[in-house]
Amino acid sequence: MPVTLLFLYPLRSGAGRPQVVDDLLEFSRSRKQVAVDQVIEMLKDLQVAGKACRYLRKLKGTMLWELKPATRGGLRGGTRVYLSFGQQGEVLLLNAEVKAVGASSPSVFKLEQAHSMLTAYRSGDRRVAPWRR
Repeated sequence: MPVTLLFLYPLRSGAGRPQVVDDLLEFSRSRKQVAVDQVIEMLKDLQVAGKACRYLRKLKGTMLWELKPATRGGLRGGTRVYLSFGQQGEVLLLNAEVKAVGASSPSVFKLEQAHSMLTAYRSGDRRVAPWRR
């Protein structure tokens, strides 16, 4: 049974799109289409496989998970999607990044942003949008 994917909106007021969509648009503007394609591939697998998704990894010591390809380096290998799970098993998509060349860990900014969005969502202060294929 497919998993429900929900996109969380960013914390800034007046945001017209979910944060992951803004991140993907930025990848596209920056000529990182390979990263956009990788995110779409990972989200499709997540929607079908849920927690058995081959790209899914838990971020230790946090409420967050990441979608991370097995490929090493480059745009494809550095692509990450940060997410969490809701109480009904739904996936809460938070944000995405392409790690900088040589970076061994996720962006602190992206992790803090994801954590803040998740905290706001759990307190009832965040809008969500369902995944539309």
